[in-house]
Amino acid sequence: MPTPQRRSRRQGISLELDGPWGFYGDFWRANQIEHLANVLSVPEMALRPDVGCIQIPPVLRNNSDKTEEVAIAAALPPGWSDKSRYDTYPLKPGEFYQSGLF
Repeated sequence: MPTPQRRSRRQGISLELDGPWGFYGDFWRANQIEHLANVLSVPEMALRPDVGCIQIPPVLRNNSDKTEEVAIAAALPPGWSDKSRYDTYPLKPGEFYQSGLF
């Protein structure tokens, strides 16, 4: 059985995708099949018209030794809207924040 490998240690502030996006990267690393990340030249996804929203769960991490205030803004196509509750996230050293919608 393959040994799970953790994501590489980040410096400073980092932003990573969680949920299915984060899962597959971890799964590929744990099973030593990282080459699957390059199967499609452009990542694809589909959205059912009756759903009306997509969840893209980012994880903000403060890997530094000081408190940081991180501002995030989404650049969206016309007609889309950002349902995030906040646009600024205060993070103490070692803290992380998982957002629901982005």
